[in-house]
Amino acid sequence: MKYGVKSKLITLIIFMLHVSMYAESINFSLNPLYDITQNTYKITMKGLYDSKYLQVGGDAYIANDNFYYDPTHYRFYFGGYFNVKEGFVKFNINKFTVKAGRLILKDFVDSPYSVFLSGAGISAPSILFSYSSENFFYRTQWILLSKNVPNFNHLDRGVVFKTYGIKIGKIRFAFQDSIVYANRLFDYEYFFSPIPSFLTQYTLYANKPFYQSWDDNSLMGFFADYHSKELYLYAQILIDDLNMNRFYGGFQNPDKIAWSVGGKIKTKIGEFGLYHAGATKYTFESRAFETGYVLFPESVVTVHGGTRTLLPEENYVGFKYGENTLAFFVTYSNYIMKGSLDVSLEYILSGPKSYNNPWQDLSTCPEYTHLLDDPKIDKTSKLYASYSREFFKNFLIYTSVSYIDIKNKLEALPTADGGDYVLKPTNENENKISLVIGFSLKFDLLKLF
Repeated sequence: MKYGVKSKLITLIIFMLHVSMYAESINFSLNPLYDITQNTYKITMKGLYDSKYLQVGGDAYIANDNFYYDPTHYRFYFGGYFNVKEGFVKFNINKFTVKAGRLILKDFVDSPYSVFLSGAGISAPSILFSYSSENFFYRTQWILLSKNVPNFNHLDRGVVFKTYGIKIGKIRFAFQDSIVYANRLFDYEYFFSPIPSFLTQYTLYANKPFYQSWDDNSLMGFFADYHSKELYLYAQILIDDLNMNRFYGGFQNPDKIAWSVGGKIKTKIGEFGLYHAGATKYTFESRAFETGYVLFPESVVTVHGGTRTLLPEENYVGFKYGENTLAFFVTYSNYIMKGSLDVSLEYILSGPKSYNNPWQDLSTCPEYTHLLDDPKIDKTSKLYASYSREFFKNFLIYTSVSYIDIKNKLEALPTADGGDYVLKPTNENENKISLVIGFSLKFDLLKLF
């Protein structure tokens, strides 16, 4: 072995020993899943270095579910692709937290239907700073939406999300705001200034020497929640635009709002959850194609030489099913036969929506507020059940079954004037059942020695 290689190996071993001295745990997990009915696999690998002040974590997987396609390494991944879901460094110092990397986006409310940051578990490059005391909490978070998009004039886009909240006993109340900007990756002032972003936007748009011409998109709202040992309740609202002309007369522009309510309760026979959310038509859409509240302005993904529609839950930064939608979700979970049982039923009504057209097929703003008033509506029902049980220490067996029924399935279709796509309900129906089996193996590296 050459000296250079040997010295690097010794340095690495010394570094790992030094790191392990200060770690409370170094956890790894492997989670292979196989869908028997669809003949697809997904293998997830996670790692977490955990100490008092520092965490370093990663979450990656390979899969062949045809969601994405890697033409270069297709054969290497057995017909699938590789994806990093999360990779981060996190610093905890007293009441302050700094976290950076590729992060899974997570709102403050404990809900699958959160409206400022998606409850679908999507991820993006991000930097997060937060402070939390007994009576107050604050967070500012930068999120990279898209970088150098070829089909959109090599567009760069980002968002800064802020939350200002107070705690009174078991109740929290907070103001939230997001600002979507384009033609730059990072905006220093939006991220670091504690001033709400919409006020900063008004300041920058005024005719002053530091005037800027970018047409950023501001969204704001509130949430309140209650959390006890047995009960969790919340309500959240997002305002993209309100029709103030109703008080003054004139053109009645559409209200663009999203809302979410729900909670869960623990009982002697298990935990029950009930959630509802919705968003009016044109909510989250861009003022120009650059500033939609979505990760990507694209509407389709290239897969195996063809294309598929980029699903709303893959793309919306806010409410995971996006604009022009009503959704209802019922959950049940319990510990049965030495294992965990989870059951859920979901019903979604979804109309046309767009990731990058300000008014979908229209060239100008329509009048009045609209919600599910289109000729066709996508009606989706989802039934899901899973059971997992630990048979040996750190070894868990998992199985799940799901059934999806879609009527008038949403598909990306060109606009009437031949422009970019709009997701529209079609005449196509779809039924799909999935039976998944798998296991999870977890271990703490420090306890192996």
